[in-house]
Order: sequence, then C-alpha cells, then structure tokens
Amino acid sequence: NRVRELLNFGHTVGHALESAAKGRLSHGECVLWGMALESSLLGAKGKKMAIECERALSSLGLAPPPELARLPEKEWVRLLAADKKARGGRIEMSLLRLPGHVVKKRVMPMELARVIRAFRMGPFDAREA
Repeated sequence: NRVRELLNFGHTVGHALESAAKGRLSHGECVLWGMALESSLLGAKGKKMAIECERALSSLGLAPPPELARLPEKEWVRLLAADKKARGGRIEMSLLRLPGHVVKKRVMPMELARVIRAFRMGPFDAREA
C-alpha cells in the first residue's frame, strides 16, 4: 500500500549501511543517509528531496559515515543484493521526488553501489532547492 511504500524510502541503502557500520550507527541515521543517497537516483527530479535530506543530516551534525567511501563497490553490491525487495537481480525501490510523491524504480545493485561510492554531501547554499 501507499503508506508502506513511503515508509520504505531510504531503507534499501539504510539497511546495507547498517550492516556495513556493524552497530556504529543507529537505524535512524542509516535510513536518513539512505534517503539522501536514494534520492540521487532520480537525478534532477530527486534533487530537492536529496537536498532536504542532506540539510537534515547537516543540522543534526552528522558527517558522512566513513563506510560510504571505504567499502569497495563489490561489498556494497553484495549488501544491496541481499535486500528483501530484490527480485531478478534488481531492487524494487520507492523513491520520493517530493515529500509524499512516490516514484517506483527498479535498480541494479551495481547502479546503486556506484551512487553510494560517488556520494559527496555538498554545500547547500551552492545548490538551489
């Protein structure tokens, strides 16, 4: 259902990050990072949502976890492929273009791993929301 789809936002990357962090980060932190990262899968359409997530992370004083850059792409692929929403080599994701506006997307774990490894939290004032 729609509410469940909204609640899944951020959990694919969040659960993988939670496993990678081995208890160093809370579930909530991991899901918030997942929301920021997953938003970037929508490119320009997800930019507003990504910026909002990044602002929330910044306001909480949360720097990017070292696992984002430290874990090799191959390990991210392994963690992401274990997601319970993975079917036929792809992960069915619920992304938000804007708060409350769900976009469904099927993503290869490798594509998502590349987004994670390339993530750089940017200065918010340098980008327009």
